[in-house]
Amino acid sequence: MTDRKTEDFSAAILDLDAWSRRPVPEREWAVEDLIPLGNVTMLSGIGGVGKTTLLLQLIVACATHGKWLGLPTRPARVVAVLCEDDERELVRRLTAVCRAEGLDLDDLMEHAEIHVRDKLDCVLVQFCPERPQGVLTDFGRYIVDRAADADLLILDPLHDLFAGNENDRVQARHFIKHVRTLCKTVVLASHPSRDGERSGSGVSGSTAWHAAVRSRLYLDFPASDGDKPANPDARILSTKKANYGPIRADIDLRWDRGVFVRHGPDFGTVAGIERRARERQMVEIIVKGVETWRQRGMALSASTNATNYAPKQVAKLQEANGFTWKQLRPGFDAAFNDGLIEIGDTGLRTGKRGIVSGIILTAKARETFQDIP
Repeated sequence: MTDRKTEDFSAAILDLDAWSRRPVPEREWAVEDLIPLGNVTMLSGIGGVGKTTLLLQLIVACATHGKWLGLPTRPARVVAVLCEDDERELVRRLTAVCRAEGLDLDDLMEHAEIHVRDKLDCVLVQFCPERPQGVLTDFGRYIVDRAADADLLILDPLHDLFAGNENDRVQARHFIKHVRTLCKTVVLASHPSRDGERSGSGVSGSTAWHAAVRSRLYLDFPASDGDKPANPDARILSTKKANYGPIRADIDLRWDRGVFVRHGPDFGTVAGIERRARERQMVEIIVKGVETWRQRGMALSASTNATNYAPKQVAKLQEANGFTWKQLRPGFDAAFNDGLIEIGDTGLRTGKRGIVSGIILTAKARETFQDIP
């Protein structure tokens, strides 16, 4: 008789033979290059820096197929567990986010479910000597059920959800493993330790937290000589870990009527004007290149890992004027941010797949560039 445990262990062996005959699956993102699907991303920052606002903006963007900080998102059903603000405060903040996007609260009803836990127990995993690897609490099992058909789970903040020792490496790793069972994609907010805050690394407690998650973002004020930030409305969102994508350049943000919006640090300077002029040139090349490839029968992708990734294909065209795909990438991001391109039906058809989805031009792009082929 075959040992039962041996069967369970063997089930986890990678079947190289089977995969050698299958297409390699394309990596997918909730937010391109920042929040990978199927794993845990940690967003850290000191108290009051604006993590919850960023998370509310992420909820709205994913639930309505909008953009997060100007970046395209994957449409998702979102479940959020928010443990700090009461219901009235969350409604005020969420209304500000919706207003900024031209939406109403009822636009979220179909794809967003928000659990307000400011006065309730929020612990997801319980650790004890008898269960050193931790066990889901009743609330944790409840969230498993609520998030069963969700695409994205938002958890804010770690210190309300985790009742163990943040400096215990074993507990930290097992907590993240438990969190991964709650939903296929999780964004977990945390506060940095004092050392993490001083160094700017944003690490919280044991470095096991950093090691256990697949991507980690850090929201902070710009550097200042004094105790207070030089500009209290300015923030910087930086990538501290990106296992599945490139380390993106810091995203400069500013507070504007209840939300964070992107804002370049060189705004208004000669260098900034020159940079934006070059960016406009890149945008035009991208927009026209996307349409050129569509007319040639190729749908372009927004995924950096795809063979038909838009900047890589546009760089092959004569109209690219010798620019490399890496040079064109900021123009590609800007075209998305400006609403000139989007994901949609390319109008192309194949016998096997039917409708082909990919990068397409918007009406705004055709109005902006009259000589589109």
